[in-house]
Amino acid sequence: MGKVFKILGLALGAVIVVAILAVIGLVTLVDPNDYRAEMAETVQRYTGRTVEFSGDLHLSFFPWMGVEAAGLRIGNPESFGGGDFASLKKVGIHIKLVPLLKRDIQISAISVEGFHLNLVRNAQGKTNWTFVPQDTGSPSAAPASGKTESGKDDTPASPLAALLVESVAISKSSVSFTDMRSKERYQLNDLNLTTSSIAMDTPVTISLKAALAASKPAVDATLALDSTVYLAGDLSRLDLDGVTLALDATGSVLPGGRLSLRHVGAFSFDMPRRTGTIKKCTLSAYDTTMATHGVLRLAGGPEYSGSVTLETALRKALTTLGVALRTSDPDVLKNASLSFDLQASPLQVRLAGLRGALDDTTFSGSFLMRQFSRPDIKTDLTVSPLDLDRYLPPDTESSEPKATGTQPPDAAPGGDIQNADLIPEKTRTALRRLVLDASLKMAALTVKKIPVTDITVHATARDGLLRVSPCSAAVFDGRIDSDLTADLRKADMRTAVAVRTKDIKLDTLTQTLTGTRHASGTAVLTTDLATTGNTLRAMRDTLEGKGAFNVSNGAIYGFQIIPEEAKEHIKGSNADKVDDAVRKQVFDRLSGSFTAYAGRISNNDLAFVSPNLNAEGAGYADLRRDRIDYRATIRLSGLPDLPVSVTGSFERPSYGFDAGVFLKNTLKGVQDLLPIPGLFGTTRNQTGESDTESSGDTRKTNPLKQLGKGLQQLFK
Repeated sequence: MGKVFKILGLALGAVIVVAILAVIGLVTLVDPNDYRAEMAETVQRYTGRTVEFSGDLHLSFFPWMGVEAAGLRIGNPESFGGGDFASLKKVGIHIKLVPLLKRDIQISAISVEGFHLNLVRNAQGKTNWTFVPQDTGSPSAAPASGKTESGKDDTPASPLAALLVESVAISKSSVSFTDMRSKERYQLNDLNLTTSSIAMDTPVTISLKAALAASKPAVDATLALDSTVYLAGDLSRLDLDGVTLALDATGSVLPGGRLSLRHVGAFSFDMPRRTGTIKKCTLSAYDTTMATHGVLRLAGGPEYSGSVTLETALRKALTTLGVALRTSDPDVLKNASLSFDLQASPLQVRLAGLRGALDDTTFSGSFLMRQFSRPDIKTDLTVSPLDLDRYLPPDTESSEPKATGTQPPDAAPGGDIQNADLIPEKTRTALRRLVLDASLKMAALTVKKIPVTDITVHATARDGLLRVSPCSAAVFDGRIDSDLTADLRKADMRTAVAVRTKDIKLDTLTQTLTGTRHASGTAVLTTDLATTGNTLRAMRDTLEGKGAFNVSNGAIYGFQIIPEEAKEHIKGSNADKVDDAVRKQVFDRLSGSFTAYAGRISNNDLAFVSPNLNAEGAGYADLRRDRIDYRATIRLSGLPDLPVSVTGSFERPSYGFDAGVFLKNTLKGVQDLLPIPGLFGTTRNQTGESDTESSGDTRKTNPLKQLGKGLQQLFK
């Protein structure tokens, strides 16, 4: 847009030059048509350009001194592509003679028709609007009267007593700019400009219409501008009232391929104080309206103070921009608004009294940013309840599997995602310069049907140390409090996470997450974990810390604690208890603790306590080797200990039953009930013989033989 106004200014300047040339011809010539060749030669001498008059010149002298010219063209050098630099179909201007004696300029209507200006920058970077006079070889003219030898003019300036121009009309004109080096071209076609009477201390109405065309980027547009302009006679104040702008553009570079921009405003500028006042400014595009009013101060550096409001029919705006959204609730994204008081300068931006709304969710807060080279940000935000599920895609859409032609590279172990920087080095460098103090309070948030309430988040950053504390919320009828830290002060990032949960209800949790109640009870969890590294692999391999959990007064539903193969070994023994353990297992306590070191998580004190079933376990999960090895013992009253295990990889764990250990536990139970000497070792019988079978030099106890002897003694 800056180039357009620059080109327009050059065009108006060229019109004035042509008008001045016409006046000079009027004063110095009696019949200008007889001297067109001499006039063309004079202009060529001072501009270095060829000049042609193809039409007649008409003069008038009294009471209006005027000139009308037609068919004027100024050539363009071959180094700029040849052709015309400027051409004019018709121009007319008349000045009243008598008032000139009192320095009172009164001009009748100025009319310009068919004016075309062709501006060019060639491949060497030179411009065709820089004129080079021809070398006449004549000596420099003597100093004009009123000037000293140093060239300074001692004659005091004589201000105009008055200025009056009845009207200005420019029609059927155009301005073009071509950059031969970058192959860019900009055109202002069908230019039409009209004004009312122009006089000092008098408002002037201006109307401008034009068509715009650009090659890079390819854009076509139409422009209509209307305004009332007031310029104080002493040049102390400039007012623009009733400014209306309509811009309609098309082009692939535009969002949605089309732009319809409307502007209404009023401005005032105090020139001595270099202060501008925006009385009203409303800008509309893409079903969005922004309005502002305030004061712009240029003295001592630009500074703006005012208010800003923004309103949008968000869904319609996004559709116009070519963004199609599918949401679970088709009635969301209908309306959004934002308002705030703005203070902006090269040193800081402050948004105070910030208020906004998205549909029926409202928010308020403030924002302050200082020191843009080393951002120092302070912000706080309070948000009313938000149901995010309404804005997510429909369940049928989100649940559809995404077709993938090939397996993504990060799916394989050691893929790129494992070794890629989670935070690129440039971003880490920027975060080390960040100073942040941000707070968020949210009444409620629903995500994937999980209601989270009383959310409080406080984030700080300084010199590369980022911390989120507290980060807390009420969820699943309990509360979660966490503390997150990212230390970027060294080359390898150090990340720490501490989580504390209280009174989490497992029935609410499992029902909400899976749609089925898999467990109940009240859970408490504490963890303190830390990692070092910038990639997932490094963080996994350096995981360390500890934690503990305790679930009280609960039950497990639909999970077969006793493996199916174990039931085969205890068939007919306390079958009711086994079946109960499959359908529902009530417990008093499920607890344990764990430690993590170098990516290996170990637990040695798992405890499951219930009225009819107890269990204990120990083992580890090795994140580096993708391996699980966990052993547990289940105890049912009246039955031998049942050994179970979880082994394999994280993706395919195996839950199994150790029959060998179970048999050993069974035999131990029998030994406790039966007086079977030597059941688990070599013993001597009453005759002194050994209860073993020999095989070479190796002697082994036969437990089945000993079991038979024990049973015989039991039933004697």
